[in-house]
Amino acid sequence: MDLRQHDYLRLLLIHLRMHKIPRLPIRSISIGLVLAAILSGCASVSPDFSDMSQSYQKSIEKYQNNNFLLNIVRSSKEMPLSFLDIPSVIGTGNITESAGLSGLFYSASPGSGLAGIFTAGSNGLSYTNPSLSLTLGRSFNFTQSSLANAQFEKEFLAAIPIETINFFARHHIPPELIFSLTIDSIEVLNPDGTTKIYFNNPTSENFADYQAFMRRLIQYGLTTEVLVTENPIGPALDVKKLGPSIAQTILQYVGSKNSNKLDFKQVSEKKPDEYQFTQEITMARLCFAPYKNIQAVRSEFGESMLCQNPLGTNQQKINRLGITGTLSPNKDKSSLAIKIRSNRDVYHFLGEVLVAQIQAKPRMTFLEPTTITNVLKKELAEAQVPLIVINKNPPMGSKSIASVEYDGDVYSIPAENNGYSALVIDVLSQFLNLNKIPGSIPASPSVLVK
Repeated sequence: MDLRQHDYLRLLLIHLRMHKIPRLPIRSISIGLVLAAILSGCASVSPDFSDMSQSYQKSIEKYQNNNFLLNIVRSSKEMPLSFLDIPSVIGTGNITESAGLSGLFYSASPGSGLAGIFTAGSNGLSYTNPSLSLTLGRSFNFTQSSLANAQFEKEFLAAIPIETINFFARHHIPPELIFSLTIDSIEVLNPDGTTKIYFNNPTSENFADYQAFMRRLIQYGLTTEVLVTENPIGPALDVKKLGPSIAQTILQYVGSKNSNKLDFKQVSEKKPDEYQFTQEITMARLCFAPYKNIQAVRSEFGESMLCQNPLGTNQQKINRLGITGTLSPNKDKSSLAIKIRSNRDVYHFLGEVLVAQIQAKPRMTFLEPTTITNVLKKELAEAQVPLIVINKNPPMGSKSIASVEYDGDVYSIPAENNGYSALVIDVLSQFLNLNKIPGSIPASPSVLVK
């Protein structure tokens, strides 16, 4: 409030007293002027950035969850999938303050007082009508990009790397969940030469056989491991024969090969003059943990499918091949070949799960919790937990973590009693993020139309 406002108010009050204007209007005038002065010069309000940021995050969370559910529903109807991304968001906030004072003032003597403020009247009365307003505005401008491009689709349709499954298996994602999502089928070659294929399809008549076999593999300790091996490059070199040219030879190898993780070391202690280039290779694979039901694994599948023992000899490490994608005959033992899904196949599988749930005779896809998820098992007080729960046309007002309308029906994932649903959405989110390689998300436009 500045000096001119004080002077104006003082002169106005003196004039009103001289002409005996009633007190009620004076109070109204004073209150109106004071509030106007406060709003115009003494107070400032700013938008809350934290509140705006939280509002955005909640909106994006709902948007992403609904997008995953929508694509599961699309897959259940054999429709194309579509993924959208929001590469940039611009938030704006503003507060508009205004104050006003309107009214009629009447003076006892015409033409007296402050010029332009008072006019003559017949009844000697006056009144004021102060007005105040406060307007808050918040808005988000965002760009929405489609992931329907070659870069994204190439990764989306490729088989999920074992390294990715290893990451989830080692970070507290239950094995029954990650393997149910990523394993498409298991082929078994029996010792008598016969083969059998177990398909992970909830609409198949033999789905119960697959689940029983999968539970047995998990009980055997089915897991993943990452091996670091050294691959020899070229022949062994005699450093004595090479003499001074050894330095040039090393530079040639480094220049022609990938120098990353390249080593040049002695072949063996028995041949101290022979050296060889080796390159470190990292490889992930499926195998059976060597500390869980090891005797049952050896009896049915043999020693070769056990994970490597870090303390074992080099020959023992070579003999343990793990589980590969092809059948490898093992005399008097069963052999396994496990096919891994692509990211697209995961949605197809979940679409089949939805089809099984909403058919005339609903069939839920249940998983049996392992020791890792015993806490969840105790909370639900059940021996089996649904993989995902999707309700079709639920009651109005039901709480949900995702809800979409598609082809005239409403589908939702309930917020409670939903089994592994929240974990499934979490895994889908991370799988999708891993597919967003550079170039898969179109650049944001330089000009935004608001």
